[in-house]
Amino acid sequence: MSQDQPPPDPSTPEPTNDTPPETIDAPRAVSPLKTQTVRALRTTIRGLERLVERLEAEPDPGAAGSDFLPTLTSTANGVWEQLRTSWQRIQAWWTTVLARI
Repeated sequence: MSQDQPPPDPSTPEPTNDTPPETIDAPRAVSPLKTQTVRALRTTIRGLERLVERLEAEPDPGAAGSDFLPTLTSTANGVWEQLRTSWQRIQAWWTTVLARI
Protein backbone atom coordinates (compact mmCIF):
# COMPACT_ATOMS: atom_id res chain seq x y z
CA MET A 1 0.00 0.00 0.00
CA SER A 2 1.38 3.48 -0.81
CA GLN A 3 2.15 5.89 1.98
CA ASP A 4 1.06 9.51 1.82
CA GLN A 5 3.97 11.94 1.78
CA PRO A 6 3.64 15.23 3.64
CA PRO A 7 3.06 18.28 1.43
CA PRO A 8 6.22 20.20 0.53
CA ASP A 9 7.14 23.20 2.68
CA PRO A 10 5.91 26.33 0.80
CA SER A 11 8.68 28.49 2.33
CA THR A 12 11.39 26.37 0.70
CA PRO A 13 11.93 27.32 -2.94
CA GLU A 14 12.22 24.47 -5.35
CA PRO A 15 15.09 24.56 -7.84
CA THR A 16 14.19 25.12 -11.45
CA ASN A 17 16.16 24.29 -14.55
CA ASP A 18 17.40 27.88 -14.96
CA THR A 19 18.34 28.44 -11.29
CA PRO A 20 21.58 26.92 -10.01
CA PRO A 21 21.01 25.15 -6.65
CA GLU A 22 23.71 27.16 -4.86
CA THR A 23 21.86 30.44 -5.48
CA ILE A 24 18.61 29.31 -3.93
CA ASP A 25 19.87 29.49 -0.35
CA ALA A 26 22.31 32.38 -0.90
CA PRO A 27 21.64 35.30 1.46
CA ARG A 28 20.70 38.59 -0.12
CA ALA A 29 22.78 41.70 0.45
CA VAL A 30 20.95 44.37 2.44
CA SER A 31 20.91 47.76 0.76
CA PRO A 32 22.19 50.80 2.68
CA LEU A 33 18.86 52.54 2.10
CA LYS A 34 17.00 49.70 3.79
CA THR A 35 19.46 49.70 6.68
CA GLN A 36 19.07 53.46 7.23
CA THR A 37 15.30 53.26 6.91
CA VAL A 38 15.09 50.49 9.50
CA ARG A 39 17.38 52.46 11.81
CA ALA A 40 15.24 55.60 11.48
CA LEU A 41 12.04 53.64 12.09
CA ARG A 42 13.50 51.97 15.18
CA THR A 43 14.57 55.36 16.54
CA THR A 44 11.07 56.70 15.90
CA ILE A 45 9.49 53.72 17.63
CA ARG A 46 11.77 54.08 20.68
CA GLY A 47 10.94 57.78 20.94
CA LEU A 48 7.21 57.13 20.69
CA GLU A 49 7.41 54.33 23.26
CA ARG A 50 9.18 56.68 25.69
CA LEU A 51 6.51 59.30 25.05
CA VAL A 52 3.77 56.77 25.81
CA GLU A 53 5.54 55.71 29.02
CA ARG A 54 5.83 59.31 30.17
CA LEU A 55 2.22 60.07 29.32
CA GLU A 56 0.99 56.95 31.13
CA ALA A 57 3.04 57.86 34.19
CA GLU A 58 1.58 61.39 34.38
CA PRO A 59 -1.18 62.19 36.85
CA ASP A 60 -4.68 62.97 35.65
CA PRO A 61 -4.62 66.22 33.60
CA GLY A 62 -7.61 67.53 35.53
CA ALA A 63 -5.92 67.10 38.91
CA ALA A 64 -5.12 70.25 40.86
CA GLY A 65 -1.53 71.43 40.54
CA SER A 66 -0.94 69.30 37.47
CA ASP A 67 1.83 70.39 35.13
CA PHE A 68 0.58 68.10 32.37
CA LEU A 69 0.78 70.57 29.48
CA PRO A 70 4.37 71.73 30.12
CA THR A 71 5.48 68.11 30.52
CA LEU A 72 3.66 67.07 27.36
CA THR A 73 5.21 69.97 25.45
CA SER A 74 8.68 69.13 26.74
CA THR A 75 8.27 65.44 25.87
CA ALA A 76 6.91 66.20 22.41
CA ASN A 77 9.81 68.59 21.78
CA GLY A 78 12.28 65.86 22.78
CA VAL A 79 10.68 63.34 20.44
CA TRP A 80 10.56 65.91 17.64
CA GLU A 81 14.26 66.68 18.12
CA GLN A 82 15.14 62.96 17.88
CA LEU A 83 13.07 62.58 14.72
CA ARG A 84 14.58 65.71 13.19
CA THR A 85 18.12 64.53 13.92
CA SER A 86 17.41 61.12 12.39
CA TRP A 87 15.81 62.70 9.35
CA GLN A 88 18.82 64.99 8.85
CA ARG A 89 21.16 61.98 8.90
CA ILE A 90 19.00 60.19 6.33
CA GLN A 91 18.94 63.29 4.12
CA ALA A 92 22.73 63.66 4.33
CA TRP A 93 23.21 59.99 3.45
CA TRP A 94 20.72 60.19 0.59
CA THR A 95 22.40 63.31 -0.80
CA THR A 96 25.71 61.44 -0.80
CA VAL A 97 24.14 58.48 -2.57
CA LEU A 98 22.54 60.69 -5.21
CA ALA A 99 25.83 62.48 -5.83
CA ARG A 100 27.46 59.14 -6.71
CA ILE A 101 24.80 58.21 -9.24
